[in-house]
Amino acid sequence: MQSKKKITLWDSDPARIVESASNIYRALGKTNALYSLEFMTEIPLIGRKGLRGKLPSLEIGNRMWTWKIGEPFPEKALIQLFEYLEAHENGQDEK
Repeated sequence: MQSKKKITLWDSDPARIVESASNIYRALGKTNALYSLEFMTEIPLIGRKGLRGKLPSLEIGNRMWTWKIGEPFPEKALIQLFEYLEAHENGQDEK
Protein backbone atom coordinates (compact mmCIF):
# COMPACT_ATOMS: atom_id res chain seq x y z
CA MET A 1 0.00 0.00 0.00
CA GLN A 2 1.32 3.42 -0.95
CA SER A 3 1.80 5.98 1.78
CA LYS A 4 0.52 9.51 1.44
CA LYS A 5 2.95 12.15 0.36
CA LYS A 6 2.59 15.78 1.41
CA ILE A 7 1.69 18.85 -0.62
CA THR A 8 2.20 22.24 0.98
CA LEU A 9 0.25 25.11 -0.56
CA TRP A 10 2.16 28.32 0.09
CA ASP A 11 -0.08 31.38 -0.23
CA SER A 12 -1.34 34.37 1.74
CA ASP A 13 -4.52 35.23 -0.17
CA PRO A 14 -7.58 33.55 1.40
CA ALA A 15 -9.74 33.50 -1.74
CA ARG A 16 -6.93 32.08 -3.85
CA ILE A 17 -6.17 29.45 -1.20
CA VAL A 18 -9.78 28.26 -1.22
CA GLU A 19 -9.89 28.03 -5.02
CA SER A 20 -6.49 26.33 -5.30
CA ALA A 21 -7.34 23.87 -2.51
CA SER A 22 -10.65 22.93 -4.16
CA ASN A 23 -8.85 22.34 -7.44
CA ILE A 24 -6.14 20.30 -5.71
CA TYR A 25 -8.71 18.03 -4.05
CA ARG A 26 -10.61 17.55 -7.34
CA ALA A 27 -7.38 16.80 -9.23
CA LEU A 28 -6.28 14.31 -6.57
CA GLY A 29 -9.63 12.55 -6.86
CA LYS A 30 -9.34 12.30 -10.63
CA THR A 31 -5.76 10.99 -10.60
CA ASN A 32 -6.05 8.74 -7.52
CA ALA A 33 -2.74 10.20 -6.31
CA LEU A 34 -2.22 9.87 -2.56
CA TYR A 35 -1.26 13.20 -1.06
CA SER A 36 -2.18 15.07 2.08
CA LEU A 37 -2.53 18.83 1.83
CA GLU A 38 -1.27 21.41 4.29
CA PHE A 39 -1.36 25.17 4.08
CA MET A 40 1.44 27.59 4.83
CA THR A 41 0.08 31.12 5.07
CA GLU A 42 2.40 32.91 7.47
CA ILE A 43 4.02 35.90 5.78
CA PRO A 44 7.35 35.62 7.69
CA LEU A 45 7.74 31.95 6.67
CA ILE A 46 6.82 32.77 3.07
CA GLY A 47 9.55 35.42 3.09
CA ARG A 48 12.14 33.10 4.62
CA LYS A 49 11.34 30.48 1.99
CA GLY A 50 12.01 33.12 -0.71
CA LEU A 51 8.48 32.99 -2.10
CA ARG A 52 7.45 36.64 -1.93
CA GLY A 53 6.23 37.57 -5.38
CA LYS A 54 5.99 33.86 -6.33
CA LEU A 55 2.62 32.96 -4.82
CA PRO A 56 0.83 30.68 -4.96
CA SER A 57 3.39 27.87 -4.88
CA LEU A 58 3.19 24.17 -4.19
CA GLU A 59 5.90 22.29 -2.36
CA ILE A 60 5.89 18.58 -3.15
CA GLY A 61 8.82 16.61 -1.81
CA ASN A 62 11.83 18.86 -2.15
CA ARG A 63 10.52 20.67 -5.23
CA MET A 64 8.58 23.89 -5.66
CA TRP A 65 5.93 24.30 -8.33
CA THR A 66 4.29 27.54 -9.45
CA TRP A 67 1.62 28.37 -11.95
CA LYS A 68 0.88 31.93 -12.97
CA ILE A 69 1.85 34.33 -10.22
CA GLY A 70 -1.24 35.69 -8.48
CA GLU A 71 -3.63 33.11 -9.98
CA PRO A 72 -5.00 29.98 -8.31
CA PHE A 73 -3.77 26.62 -9.57
CA PRO A 74 -6.26 25.34 -12.20
CA GLU A 75 -7.57 21.81 -11.93
CA LYS A 76 -6.35 20.79 -15.41
CA ALA A 77 -2.76 21.85 -14.68
CA LEU A 78 -2.84 20.05 -11.33
CA ILE A 79 -4.07 16.84 -12.96
CA GLN A 80 -1.15 17.01 -15.38
CA LEU A 81 1.28 17.71 -12.53
CA PHE A 82 0.03 14.82 -10.39
CA GLU A 83 0.08 12.43 -13.35
CA TYR A 84 3.64 13.51 -14.14
CA LEU A 85 4.75 13.07 -10.53
CA GLU A 86 3.10 9.66 -10.22
CA ALA A 87 4.64 8.44 -13.51
CA HIS A 88 8.06 9.84 -12.59
CA GLU A 89 7.96 8.30 -9.12
CA ASN A 90 6.94 4.91 -10.51
CA GLY A 91 9.71 5.00 -13.13
CA GLN A 92 7.37 5.10 -16.11
CA ASP A 93 8.31 6.88 -19.31
CA GLU A 94 6.61 10.15 -20.13
CA LYS A 95 4.31 10.16 -23.12
